[in-house]
Amino acid sequence: MRAVILIIAGRTGLGILFALAFSMVGVGAGVFVYVASGAVSKTTLEAMLFIGAGLGAGLGASLAWLQLEGNARSILILTTLVALLMGVGGAWAGYEYGANREIECCATSEVGTFSYAAFGATFAANAAVLFLGIAREIITRTR
Repeated sequence: MRAVILIIAGRTGLGILFALAFSMVGVGAGVFVYVASGAVSKTTLEAMLFIGAGLGAGLGASLAWLQLEGNARSILILTTLVALLMGVGGAWAGYEYGANREIECCATSEVGTFSYAAFGATFAANAAVLFLGIAREIITRTR
């Protein structure tokens, strides 16, 4: 039992590190695509950043929880797809929380709103793969 808890804790920690790093790379890629495409709309910039941060975080979280042996390809694809979608949703939620968190008259945030998008994507993607990983362990143990 202790080994399972250590494995879950290790994969979660590794997932947070990978997801946060890949999410920041995704934010950078989103800015690059925005600038390279010649878009001028703030909405387009936000969409590029949400998608970049979410896909990066989902990929990082999936990579940390990747188990190639004993899993069907459909399970791996489903887990990765859920992580990617939750990452994009988490990026949007994190951005909305970060943008609306500060009081406009008095305070300024020390963390950029796009960092909140990366943090939200990291949290959501890791929560999704953690839930799926624990469910997979429970199903495997009961068989």
